Amino acid sequence: MLSKLFYHETLVIGIIDNLMLKIFLMKCNFVNQLVHVYCNLLLYVT
Repeated sequence: MLSKLFYHETLVIGIIDNLMLKIFLMKCNFVNQLVHVYCNLLLYVT
């Protein structure tokens, strides 16, 4: 019973970690795209 509970906890923690990682990567990707667009605008204007 205890091992089953422990397994469930680890599974939930794993899923949460995975979600956090995905959100983090999405944010990084978004920032990268913003920087890219900003640099292109600067090149275009100057």
